[in-house]
Amino acid sequence: MKLSSPCCPAFPILGAALLMFAGCSREAAAPAPLPMEQVPTAVTTAFDNATPEIKAAAADFAASVKGNEIPTAFEQLQDVTSRPDLTPSQRATAARAMMSVAQQLQAAAANGDPKAAEALKRYQGSR
Repeated sequence: MKLSSPCCPAFPILGAALLMFAGCSREAAAPAPLPMEQVPTAVTTAFDNATPEIKAAAADFAASVKGNEIPTAFEQLQDVTSRPDLTPSQRATAARAMMSVAQQLQAAAANGDPKAAEALKRYQGSR
């Protein structure tokens, strides 16, 4: 028995269109900033297998965060994230750390820290 419904050829097309739209409507969740107390450990762990140069830069950044030297840490992390040879995991950790440090930098600048304000000014001028 053969079905000869006029809408049967439309089912595969309709199904494919629904799947396509369902895939397009989902947005990837933005990564959440790391809590500041977790930033040094997360960065050290993520960059543990990096090249010696990148590993040293990440360690310097972690030390600046631990020392609450936020303007310095922000600039160091900018240097680290500009490297094209980071792994996806390193890039993701650095992005989450950057959000955390940027929030701290903005808060410090808003509270009158001249070094933080200058670091933000340099960053905004470089964009």
